[in-house]
Amino acid sequence: MASLLGYDETGQFRVGTCFLDNTQPATDFDRASCLPDNPGRPNYLVFGDSHAAALAEGMRRAFPGGDVLQISGVQCQPLMLPRPVVSRACPGLHALALETLPASRKIDRVYLVARWPNRDGGSGPGWFADLGRMIAAFRARKTEVVVVGPSHEYRLALPRLLAEGIEAGDPGLARRYLRPELRELDAQLGAYSR
Repeated sequence: MASLLGYDETGQFRVGTCFLDNTQPATDFDRASCLPDNPGRPNYLVFGDSHAAALAEGMRRAFPGGDVLQISGVQCQPLMLPRPVVSRACPGLHALALETLPASRKIDRVYLVARWPNRDGGSGPGWFADLGRMIAAFRARKTEVVVVGPSHEYRLALPRLLAEGIEAGDPGLARRYLRPELRELDAQLGAYSR
């Protein structure tokens, strides 16, 4: 369990090809590996920041009969007007997801995935409206939209909490360290994106 503290997600995230860091230009994105194109198969786009990159491998395994496309970058939230732009790649990745890719093939479903800010913080108070515009843009192209809510986050490192819970005979220890505000944000995102 302690080895999880040093887990290297480089391969799973497809760092440098499908998940670009904040110094890479969008031209580093590897379309051949990240946007498979097999005619006759449904296309599922996973679009967003590192949370999208973390989800993409599982999506490829969950949908073996479809093409799972991954467009992701460091702090590239899938918002219509991403702010602040932290990564050089974000504008190009957004253009690829919203314009270039849908112009070349049908996207059956898009998964918008991010480390969402609190409703009134992080990306500014207008980020919910920016998300709404992103949803509308994909729906206008007849693409089903799924907004993936926030991931569980803990106030301490999860492997440490699990180890301490085992040592103390307290299997509920980790649950008590969950960030409670994320449950409310999840409900807000669910209601907003319907």
